[in-house]
Amino acid sequence: MDWKELGKKVVSAGAPLLGGALGGPGGAAVGALLASLFKAKGDEPKDILKAMSLDPEHALKLQEMEFKHQEMLERMALERARIDVQSEVAVITSVNASMQTEAKSEKWPQYSWRPFWGFSSGIAFLFCVLYVCAMAYRAVALKDTAAMNMIPQILTSFSTLFAIAGAVLGITTWGRNKLKVERAKGENEGQADRGGV
Repeated sequence: MDWKELGKKVVSAGAPLLGGALGGPGGAAVGALLASLFKAKGDEPKDILKAMSLDPEHALKLQEMEFKHQEMLERMALERARIDVQSEVAVITSVNASMQTEAKSEKWPQYSWRPFWGFSSGIAFLFCVLYVCAMAYRAVALKDTAAMNMIPQILTSFSTLFAIAGAVLGITTWGRNKLKVERAKGENEGQADRGGV
């Protein structure tokens, strides 16, 4: 058991801020508070959970502790959100940099694989939709129960397949749009410097 798992138990006991803090960067510090509150024999998450489960009023005590330390817990939640946003921005920035490098490449396989993936996925999606429509027609018009039973399985398989393509295309589209906006801003600034619009 880790701090996040203990945090889920605390959240389910009615103390969401306290549980969220356990899953964040200051989880061990909050765990020490809980260990002293429940007089746990150790400061590991499993020790605290065991001590909590032996206390019939653990939910009330957790809620009181959350109320008492609400300001500190809210600051910890904000810090955790800030760290999450920073890591997400770092990932997006990295993906965007690699896409810009690919777009500037002189080798056609490097700059064309994403658009190729997009067109291929679109065509494959069209054929999948037509196939499912044909199966539905067969199931309804010809009263084929086997075809009717196959439709959910086919849709599940296609959904999994297209989730991958959707993620790639979503990131690609976002990156290309950002690149176009940056180019347009650069062109507008260049015109303004030359006395244009």
